[in-house]
Amino acid sequence: MALKYYEHYERIYKGFYDHGIFIDPRIDDEYVNISENDSRHGGSKILKTFQQLFNPLRVYCPYDKQEAIQNVTSMIKYLGNLEYINSEKYIKLKLYQYFLEVYSSEKTEIGRGIIEIFETTGYSPKFWINSNDNCYRPKRIIMTSDEIDILKSILIQSCDIDSVESQWPRTIQTSKFNIYEYFYNYLLMDWNIQIVPKRVMNKNTQTFVDYKQNPFMISDKEKRLKDEIISIKANYKLEDRIQFFK
Repeated sequence: MALKYYEHYERIYKGFYDHGIFIDPRIDDEYVNISENDSRHGGSKILKTFQQLFNPLRVYCPYDKQEAIQNVTSMIKYLGNLEYINSEKYIKLKLYQYFLEVYSSEKTEIGRGIIEIFETTGYSPKFWINSNDNCYRPKRIIMTSDEIDILKSILIQSCDIDSVESQWPRTIQTSKFNIYEYFYNYLLMDWNIQIVPKRVMNKNTQTFVDYKQNPFMISDKEKRLKDEIISIKANYKLEDRIQFFK
């Protein structure tokens, strides 16, 4: 199914959203802006949730690994049982599901005052230290801009959430494999679909690794839709292509 075309997404470029917007795939025209201070669309709440999950020592000290896993599992169950979840809660659910895999990994170490998830996730941010903490170890703080960059990477690469970019015009960043089917309308309107590697949990190494589609596994439907887009673009002006939207 193709993503519905929204012309106003073009205004994201050099707009109010420094880090772009994140599209909710379930609901037409629903999105989240993630920023440190902007509470619109629940973006700052998602950032706070991520900060607590990615570096819990900043907020609290998990007693042990089982407690950390139980906390995440409880939130997944709570959100999953809601009759309706908005875009903010949907993205939070995707994050909790991601961190359940992270916390469950054999490579992840969690104990009183200790949490090491960076080998598991593959992200190694720089820290500065705040010693005024009630944990056994000093509180480790990551620059918020770095946290947002890592959060964005995780959402796109591991949570199947796409981003309309603010740094490049008419650009969507995704890790989806079926770009000609899903972004058909945007490709038809000369948008750039920037593909980044999908990152999945490798059960053998117990770490998240890049996973790229085998070029020989591209479906016939994708090839047909690609050729169809090329043909329409060659024969119709931009303003006339809307009649071919899916």
